[in-house]
Amino acid sequence: MTESRISSYTMTQLILEALAIEKSEDTPWKHTFKMYNYNGSMIDLFAIVEHLCLKRGLISEKKITVNGVEQTARIHESAWGCGWYNVDPDTSFNSSEQNIFFERFHYLISQQVISPGWVRNSAELPFFHVTDYGRKCLEKRDLLPYDTDGYIDRIQNCSQHDIWDVYYLQQVLKCFNHGLYDAATMMLGIEGEFLAGRLIEKYRDFLDKNEPTEKTVFDSALSSAGDKISRKYKEYSDSWRRIAGNKDAAGNELYPNLKAMKSKMDLPADATFMTYLRQTRNELGHPSGTVMEPSETMLLIVSFLKYFEIQNDFLDFYVQNS
Repeated sequence: MTESRISSYTMTQLILEALAIEKSEDTPWKHTFKMYNYNGSMIDLFAIVEHLCLKRGLISEKKITVNGVEQTARIHESAWGCGWYNVDPDTSFNSSEQNIFFERFHYLISQQVISPGWVRNSAELPFFHVTDYGRKCLEKRDLLPYDTDGYIDRIQNCSQHDIWDVYYLQQVLKCFNHGLYDAATMMLGIEGEFLAGRLIEKYRDFLDKNEPTEKTVFDSALSSAGDKISRKYKEYSDSWRRIAGNKDAAGNELYPNLKAMKSKMDLPADATFMTYLRQTRNELGHPSGTVMEPSETMLLIVSFLKYFEIQNDFLDFYVQNS
C-alpha cells in the first residue's frame, strides 16, 4: 500500500476544519456544512477535505486514464447529502490516505463530535450530523484534547517540560477520552500544582543568584504560606512582578525580558485560572455534588495548553539566568 502523505493528526484537523468552514468559496462546490445546519454525508466531507489538501499542496493532483485518455482525477461532484460512492480511483488521495480519512471519521464518532444520521435523509451512515458538543469543539479545533498525540507533542516541544508534565497530562487526556470528566479535571489540577511548584523552585534559584534580598523576603512569605500551593503561587506571582522592573545604578533595566513577559501573563487571568483549577479539584475530591460537563472539561484542557506554553517561557528565563 502506498505510504500516506498526511498524518492522522493532520487528517483530523482537516476534517474538523472542513466541518467548520463558513465561507462557501472555500469549498469545491460552494456548499458548507453550516449551510445545512451541520448535516451532510461522508462524500460531502471527503470532497471538502480533498479540496483543502490540494489547495495547500499536501497532495498533488493524480493522473488517471479514462477510455485510454489521461486526465486529472476530479473531486467528486454531487448534490449535497447524496450517498457514498466507490472513491478510488476518482480522487487524488491514495489508498492509505483514504483509509486514514475513514479511520479519523469514525474516531470522531467515538468521541461524540459527529453522529450517524440526518433527520431528512436517514438515521444511518453515510449520513451524519455534528453534535452540540461537536459544534463547541469546532470553535477550538486547533487544540482539541481528544487528539492525544498532537496535544502531548505541543507539551514536549516546550523546552522546560518535565517527564511528570507529560505523565499527568497523558492521564488527563486518557480520562477525558473515556468520558471520565471529573477524573480528568482532578488530574489537571494535580498537573497545575506540579507546574506551580516547579516555577517556584526555579524562581528561587534565580533569586539566589540575582536578588538575594528578595529571596529572603520570598522565602519568608513561602514559610508563612504553609503547605497551600495556591498561597505559595500567589507569593511567587507577587514577587516576580516586584522585581521585573528593577534597575541598576545607571538606571538600566536589569530584567527587560521578564518585564516584557508581564503582558503575556495577565494577572487576573493567571490568578483566576489557578484558583479555579484548585477549587474545582478540591470540590471533586470531596463529596460536594459537583459534576463536570464535557465542554467545561474540554475548555479547561484546551486553556491549560496555552497556559503551559506561557509558563514555559518563565521557566526558560529562570533556568537561563540562574
